[in-house]
Order: sequence, then structure tokens, then C-alpha cells
Amino acid sequence: MTLIGTTTKILVRSDLHPEIVQLLLQTMVETHSGPDIFQRSGEFPNSSDTEYPVAAAAIDFYKNGPSFMQRHLPLWLSVHAQRAIAVLVTAIALGVPLFRFLPTAYNWMSASELAARQAQSDGDALAIVIRGAAITATIGDYTTMR
Repeated sequence: MTLIGTTTKILVRSDLHPEIVQLLLQTMVETHSGPDIFQRSGEFPNSSDTEYPVAAAAIDFYKNGPSFMQRHLPLWLSVHAQRAIAVLVTAIALGVPLFRFLPTAYNWMSASELAARQAQSDGDALAIVIRGAAITATIGDYTTMR
């Protein structure tokens, strides 16, 4: 016996958060994916809609199922965990090159400071040498004058 019925569609607004879309899909799959009088197993919900565009989060859900965090954590915790992971990955991506650059920058700053101090001390030594030559010349003149 074949029953004829209409196809049910679930439409959501385009600005609905992707996590809520995945949560709705997870709930619909758990509730409606089994066989029933009007449907075979796995017929509803599905991503084959030619009339309306399917949300990217829904396509991802149909392709891969719920994420690891959504299977094992409540929604609020999985959202925070995903954000924390994103921040950590960004910090590591910025931190590794920075920590490779810091010793080089420190060596460059130390060398430039040492060069500046050495130039200053060379100037002092040059002044002492010039004064020493002047004193020697004066003493030499004094001894020759006697």
C-alpha cells in the first residue's frame, strides 16, 4: 500500500546562528529519522531541496553529522570551547614567529647599545689622547726651553 502525502520543509531565517541550525537538525534527526507511516528511515530531514537554498551549517551537518563537541558537550559549552580553541590557535600562530624573532631583536638592540657606548667611550679616549699629546708637547717644549 502506498500513501501519498506532501513533503514537509523546515525553513529558518538566514541570520539564525549556525550552532542553533545544527542543534535544530540534531533534534529533528533524533526525533524524525526513523521509519514511520508516512516516511522511510532517513527520508526526513534531508538536504535535497530544489526550491529554497540550504544553509551552509545544514549542509555541513548532513555531510559530517554533529561535531565532536556537540556530541559530547552541551551547546553553551561547545560554543565557548570552539571560541577558546580559535583564540588559542590564533595566539600560537602569532606567538611562534614572535618568539623566534625576540632573541634576534634582543641581540640587535644589545649590539646597537654596545656600539653606541663604545663610540662614546672611543670619543672620551680620543680626547684623553689629544690632551695627553698636548701635555707631552708642552712638557717637551718646557724641557727644551731649559
